[in-house]
Amino acid sequence: MKVKKYLKNVLLTICFLFVIVIYSYAQNVVVSAIVNHESNNEALPGVNILVKGTFSGTATDLDGKFSISVEPGSILVFSFMGYASQELKITNSNPITVRLKPDLQKIDDVVVV
Repeated sequence: MKVKKYLKNVLLTICFLFVIVIYSYAQNVVVSAIVNHESNNEALPGVNILVKGTFSGTATDLDGKFSISVEPGSILVFSFMGYASQELKITNSNPITVRLKPDLQKIDDVVVV
């Protein structure tokens, strides 16, 4: 009798932990966005997108589009050579359009060989 009760409690505990793990993974949101130049709305390919505080990230494709799975409330950092970095806090809204501003001071740092 005690063994059956013990096994029942162990099984219930394992099921409870399994549900918690699945629920915690279900919290992520897939963010789809396009990154454009601020003034002429041209797509920017190759923009780096990093989830702040992690090593997770992606880059835009040839059309300036990307998608990434993040937790709501995460901050995405957008960086591209010749443009000012920009941070964006993620909510559940989709799709997002990001417009990067040119940073002329950063262009001076580039040396073409």
